[in-house]
Amino acid sequence: MKNEGSLPSSRSPFTGLYNRRSFAESFEKELERLITPKAVCAVLEISRPTLSRLCKKRLINFVKVRGQYRFRVSAVQLYIAQNETKAAA
Repeated sequence: MKNEGSLPSSRSPFTGLYNRRSFAESFEKELERLITPKAVCAVLEISRPTLSRLCKKRLINFVKVRGQYRFRVSAVQLYIAQNETKAAA
């Protein structure tokens, strides 16, 4: 009976080390989700031109995927944390 979860030996030198499901699960845990500019604008309550200015000034980290901007959730959280003002004590 053929093991459906393992990669075919002709396609990978790592046959038997990973099955598709466990590889995908571990990869997903390591790779942080990327979100769209529209989602970032909604979270920060800013316009697209404002987000473009933040990117141009390198005030928020981004990734370009095939010419389109994408943002890591942690980058948005970092931007919020860096721009948080503390209340006077």
